[in-house]
Amino acid sequence: MKLSDFIEECERVSSFTDDVNIHVLISDLKKINESQKVTVPKFISDWIFKAQLVDRRSIRSALETATIRLYAENSDEVIAWLKDISNQDTFARAWANDYTVEEEPKYTVKFKATKQYLSNDELGIHFDPSFRSNFTKSDLEKLGLGWVFDCEGMEVEKVGK
Repeated sequence: MKLSDFIEECERVSSFTDDVNIHVLISDLKKINESQKVTVPKFISDWIFKAQLVDRRSIRSALETATIRLYAENSDEVIAWLKDISNQDTFARAWANDYTVEEEPKYTVKFKATKQYLSNDELGIHFDPSFRSNFTKSDLEKLGLGWVFDCEGMEVEKVGK
């Protein structure tokens, strides 16, 4: 049983009692659970989800390069990330316990020649001199615009997460 499952069970039981101690216990358990969470990139979260819940693999299988190549969506990224020993420890902790997913950084994209920003609104994708949208790298790739990161005529600026 994961700690988060235990917390949920305590919360279910707490609805039948007004004893303050159970509520303090739940609060303390939530703090412990949060402190034990690790943060992983989205592609690792996707692989853990697929390997555990969809394919019902063991952690040993999920760490094997051959298995990753065959079944992980972003296998090259997963393999590269898992080459780092500390990432293997993080993977094991994420596999066994709760984890959070790293937020992707967001970017604005500006066409240098016209100083117009890439926008995505009710008009769709277009360049606008005043309105700018924030995009993640995966947003831009899904729109077929991943090339903006490598184009000298485009200015890509990181604006946060």
